[in-house]
Amino acid sequence: MAEPLQLFIKPPYTDWTEIHGYGPDPLIASRIHTHLLLEKTGTAQFVAAATGKLSARPPHGGIFSPNEPITIPAAADPLPASVILYLHLSPLTAAGNPAFRTRALQINRIDAFAYFNVETSSLEAGLAELLDNATAPRASLTRAQVVDQLVRGSLDAPVTAGHAIGAASSRGAAAGSVRLGFTVITRFGPLDPAHIYDHMRDFVEDGQADLDAFLALAPKSWPVIDPNASAATAIQMTQSALYAWPILQDLRVTRGLTAAEWRTVHDNQKALWRERLLQRSGHPPAGSTAPPFAFDDLDWMNLFQLEAVVEFYVNYTDPWAAGAVPLSPGAAGYITVEFLDLEGAAATAAANVVTLDGNPNLARVREYYNFQAGADQRRDFLFLESDTARATKMYRITDANDAANTVTLDGNPVLDGGTSAWKIQLRPVGVIIDSFGGRLSGEAATAAGSVLTLEGTPDLSKVNPNFDTVYLPSDTVRASRTYRITARDDAADTVTLDGSPTLDGGPAANSSAWHIQSGVSGQLPGMMYNLGPGGARGYDHFDGIMLIVFNGEVHNKIRWTSYTSRDYAAGNQFLSSLRGNRAYDFMTYRSSNAFRNYSVRIVDQGRSYDGVHEARFYYSTPVTADSVPAGTSPNGGGKTEIRLHYSGFNSANGCSSAGCLVSPSYHFLRDALIELYQQEYAAINGPGTQDAQVQKAHGRNQDDSAVLWNTAGANGLNGANWNDKIIGTFWVIRPDERPL
Repeated sequence: MAEPLQLFIKPPYTDWTEIHGYGPDPLIASRIHTHLLLEKTGTAQFVAAATGKLSARPPHGGIFSPNEPITIPAAADPLPASVILYLHLSPLTAAGNPAFRTRALQINRIDAFAYFNVETSSLEAGLAELLDNATAPRASLTRAQVVDQLVRGSLDAPVTAGHAIGAASSRGAAAGSVRLGFTVITRFGPLDPAHIYDHMRDFVEDGQADLDAFLALAPKSWPVIDPNASAATAIQMTQSALYAWPILQDLRVTRGLTAAEWRTVHDNQKALWRERLLQRSGHPPAGSTAPPFAFDDLDWMNLFQLEAVVEFYVNYTDPWAAGAVPLSPGAAGYITVEFLDLEGAAATAAANVVTLDGNPNLARVREYYNFQAGADQRRDFLFLESDTARATKMYRITDANDAANTVTLDGNPVLDGGTSAWKIQLRPVGVIIDSFGGRLSGEAATAAGSVLTLEGTPDLSKVNPNFDTVYLPSDTVRASRTYRITARDDAADTVTLDGSPTLDGGPAANSSAWHIQSGVSGQLPGMMYNLGPGGARGYDHFDGIMLIVFNGEVHNKIRWTSYTSRDYAAGNQFLSSLRGNRAYDFMTYRSSNAFRNYSVRIVDQGRSYDGVHEARFYYSTPVTADSVPAGTSPNGGGKTEIRLHYSGFNSANGCSSAGCLVSPSYHFLRDALIELYQQEYAAINGPGTQDAQVQKAHGRNQDDSAVLWNTAGANGLNGANWNDKIIGTFWVIRPDERPL
């Protein structure tokens, strides 16, 4: 039987050169790469490293509801010349090979492989007959259409280990050469592919000589931090370089870092991310040589990167307002954002009151309003490692005293030896970053005054003037390198900006790479959609992403929008959207109709009213407020009944929002929340237990959810069994927020 893994390129390797490996850059030690980059003279084919599905979406990146048919638009933006594709490892690979699964768990599991700089035009010939299996019924689309849908993110293509995928692109390579990037995605993010191949060499189909030849071309660079370095030295290194999440996790485990030491690593990394964010926003620190921030998509599971972005923009709430400056840590009104769970080493107990060491910030153990119970409740749990009173060692926190460093529990723990290591498991956190990055992009824009000409005949018909933004990394005029688009001319491939950039870079003189929207320069997970309403109202887009944080980890990266549909008349209250760069509360909610069905409610933090007090008509020029005073129940201003729910992706009327936050991949988010909830449920109630009622909503697409909503009695799922079961904090982050 063939082994499950294959080398992604085949020998001989005489024409290949390593540009950089995983880890420190050969020229700039503080630059840490999260993938291997190779260059080859001539052409270069590559193959599937394993059996699975090829996708434009990263692992845990969301899927479409299968009840909507694929629709080939009459006209669409041309496909990019090169793309990033992810090969999601088939779950059967580990399930059917226990030895493989055991070995892979030693490197925190293999979830996927990522290929960079893939020549789009090579995919049809490379994948060939595999494209016929990408649709049901088989071959219902042409192979060219399947490639089109694959690259745009509306379907995945099954691949078998060792089968050709395509060719490397010449983009970025020397004349007569091509470049190809590759990395392995584990549970914690990208890991050195050379290390993975060596660690898993018993499961690589290629001969040992071929594998050794590959490792000579691309030597292992794992562990990135010298294993002989002391914990203190390793922690100090995190002051000068940004490390990928797997590297940081390895540092924490191999050095046995205490909670305080891990907090120091956290602070060091956040400071470096903040420096880049200040550069990106046009407020560089004096003497800083850090590059402008660009979201590291490969490392999207990096908790410290995400936390830094959220904290930066909640302290820079109106980045486009005249004279706006980011607040500095320590300034009056500065909001510190923390996603790490609280933990320590020496808790003591007296009856049901536990005193925690390390002076933890117990203000984070906060109350949420439970609409079902009609009361404020604390919903966080304390785990006590040496407890002997409860088999699960988990207690619900009923009260917290930050000044005294104590929490009151729903039981009386008994600590073996009198003290215990402890951890508070906080409620999940949802984060939308909208806009996140470019739905349109290119490499060589040129400027004449305020008119920007974009190469490659992009489809500008759905660019929204006075709302959309463009990022020009080579601009030397505006410190933020970001401009608002005030007009577009699709026939001429031009957009008019709210300023006149001077471009000094790109592949040619007086040019710049570009992407619309600006956002934080992240890569949007592939998603094909065709939305109206068009005309003077403009077009709806899914320009954001949703991420979930729980138990100190980032889960899921799903395409989203935080703005309402444009398909309403001027002045209609449905045309406003909740305020960005703010924190809210969320809780599960059974909606009043079958379309929204099992949704998630969004409300002002700690408030008992169903809505938010501050919203804006963002599509108006100028932007106008739709608000009531803080703490005031929305009535004649603000927004009520805001939900996370499903949206169609093929509608002349725009997205399915009337002031809600929506996505065609909503069901994927709901499944993720349920899975995390059930993991905690089993940790509290014992292995193998689950909330059978909440589980009814898991794994359902839009049609199935509506059926469940319409089912009465024991087979249905009523509000009492869904409302407020899953609750947490929700951040809406908008780098391109339009001010009043």
